[in-house]
Amino acid sequence: KEMRNTKQRKKELEKTLSAEGAVIYETFTNFSICKVSNASGFITEAKKQGILIKSLAYASSIIPALHECVRITVPGKDTQKKALRGLVAALSKSNF
Repeated sequence: KEMRNTKQRKKELEKTLSAEGAVIYETFTNFSICKVSNASGFITEAKKQGILIKSLAYASSIIPALHECVRITVPGKDTQKKALRGLVAALSKSNF
């Protein structure tokens, strides 16, 4: 049941990010990989919201498609709504 709930939260996370302009790459894990227009700005703004996001810039020399990509772990059920609000705010502030 928890696996199904995680998949549902992941789907909601990706739908929200996509609606804000992020490009979502399919993964089969408990995290999402998405491309944004300003990954470092997004990471900085998300950190201000208390959300930690991993940059994938280190891998872009090997896999160029990962340039401006980030990895976001699917939030827990207790933090999903707050995390989604924070991610939307961080995306809008980083797209200057």
